[in-house]
Amino acid sequence: MYFTIETNGSSSQYIIAEHIKDYLESNFGYTIDYSVGLESSPISVFNDNNDLVASFDKQPDDAVLDFYFSIMDED
Repeated sequence: MYFTIETNGSSSQYIIAEHIKDYLESNFGYTIDYSVGLESSPISVFNDNNDLVASFDKQPDDAVLDFYFSIMDED
């Protein structure tokens, strides 16, 4: 599956996006890309249909990422 992680372009959000990317690639084999959105935006993850899957104001832990993304394997 393919996902896009959208950040506001800041280095702090990029670090969180890298964590999400690494986790999703390592644990689920998903393909991840980045985009930059509005400055006031949280970190958002979109699927290949450009539907919002999850949005984060801070770094999610592994259990939260599992909650949002493990269900994707069932489709």
